[in-house]
Amino acid sequence: MSIEKTFNMDEMLNDIGDIHGKELQLKLQLSAKIKEIRKNNKMTQVKLAELSNVPTKTISYLENGKNFPSIPTLLRITESMGATLKISIR
Repeated sequence: MSIEKTFNMDEMLNDIGDIHGKELQLKLQLSAKIKEIRKNNKMTQVKLAELSNVPTKTISYLENGKNFPSIPTLLRITESMGATLKISIR
């Protein structure tokens, strides 16, 4: 089974209403995708934290939708998992 390793922000924002709804939905989808790819790579949160130079607590908060990463942090995390990040602004 192949899991998509691309974060497509346009798809994540599809079919969402107001700006707050978009933010919440994006957090939830992003956190689920990070967790999915990490687990598919058989990585622990600790290992991902070490590889991406991001605190383990931050990884946990991201995966639970409690925090939203900065772009540089998100890039370090995705690159550490062998994933890519696509951002499209319309």
